[in-house]
Amino acid sequence: MKAKNKNINKYALLVPKTWKLCTNPELIKIWDEAWNEAVKLGYLKAEDKAPLWTFKSCYRWGESRYAKGVPAGIVGVERIFNKSPNSAKETIVHEIAHLCTKGDHHGNKWKKCGDEIGKIYNIKMSRADSAEDLGIDYSLMDYHVRCKHCGYSMHWPEKTVYWAHPEKYYCGCCNNMELERYNINN
Repeated sequence: MKAKNKNINKYALLVPKTWKLCTNPELIKIWDEAWNEAVKLGYLKAEDKAPLWTFKSCYRWGESRYAKGVPAGIVGVERIFNKSPNSAKETIVHEIAHLCTKGDHHGNKWKKCGDEIGKIYNIKMSRADSAEDLGIDYSLMDYHVRCKHCGYSMHWPEKTVYWAHPEKYYCGCCNNMELERYNINN
């Protein structure tokens, strides 16, 4: 079976085995639109088009990678992408901006680039630290921990050490060590 994207075989050995090619047509459409906008603006080359990968993670929403000096693609948390189209757009634009401004991290060049690409979706660039920052409903998350003292809560799409052993960690707000798992639907 031949790969549809000629670059897929080039990158297949350079990405972790936990990554898989995205097969969701809506996400691929967003990826194509954002990539083409970056090409139109002069940030990327059409011939370097990289595939869109997905992965499971509890620590990040997306990640961009380079292989041999050219973009190897981006990956994103599949469950969130598939349930929240707006967060998918924001994450894809965010990561493409990283591919366009290698080394600028979340600096001014990255923000300017992301804002320009994001215009096609009415998106202003930002860095999201939580599901709430992305506008993702916490009910999409399966793992929740809260502080018994101040009520601060944390949410993840996958199991984390914080969820598995809340007794070993302090609250990020009040430094209390009384953390508990809870079900968001209760």
